[in-house]
Amino acid sequence: MLLISDLSNATDFEKYIKAHSIHKRTSKYVGCPECGSRLNLGYIRGEKCPLCGTDLRPESSIEKIKWYDKKASECAKKYKQEFWLAKIEYHC
Repeated sequence: MLLISDLSNATDFEKYIKAHSIHKRTSKYVGCPECGSRLNLGYIRGEKCPLCGTDLRPESSIEKIKWYDKKASECAKKYKQEFWLAKIEYHC
């Protein structure tokens, strides 16, 4: 889970994750779609079910995060920089 203290310097991706966290819900409990357990939000760290590991965010939020990840990897491939490594040896 990303911890963002200053949202003014955060990217759109980080702002989206922070805004759509399960901890922003008004209810005290959240239901796991996979195992069916009701979980108290006060005891959950992160965004996953502690019992089965399923992401507890809505499916639309998960798809949007996957879209951001896909776009970031496409940009990384497109603007990949080459780095040269030079080694100089001097023997007396």
